[in-house]
Amino acid sequence: MFKPIIDVSTNKLLANLGEPDVKIIDIRPVDSYNGWQMQSEPRGGHIPKAKSLPAKWLKYLEWIEMILHRTRP
Repeated sequence: MFKPIIDVSTNKLLANLGEPDVKIIDIRPVDSYNGWQMQSEPRGGHIPKAKSLPAKWLKYLEWIEMILHRTRP
């Protein structure tokens, strides 16, 4: 059974980072996820354990299933 996908504030994200059921999906372009500075950000990269699923890929269901159903750490 799927749990709902929700947008969260930075504070809520930080408060829930250690929760085992929390999955973080980074929808930014892969270049941003990998740490390349795209728009003069102070730092680049992603939150540890976050998965990359760029918004432009959301129309491909198999990508969503691969990210959300993956059971390996």
